[in-house]
Amino acid sequence: MKKNCKFCGCKMVWENPHIPGHFHASSRDVEDWHICHECMVEHCCQTTCLGCEYGKYPDCRFLEMKRHNMKKD
Repeated sequence: MKKNCKFCGCKMVWENPHIPGHFHASSRDVEDWHICHECMVEHCCQTTCLGCEYGKYPDCRFLEMKRHNMKKD
């Protein structure tokens, strides 16, 4: 199954052009979401956790990523 980020359009899962039926997954792929890692970081840093539709606060698996990236600013 091919999968592109719904925000930036980057390829996250794509079929190998030389081996039909064989797919590659990018390290940018955030499992179970149609959003790449870079767009997820941007989303997390710009969104209040209580209003987020991706992670379910307080059990959000992206909280540590948000804390790490907010410290960089």
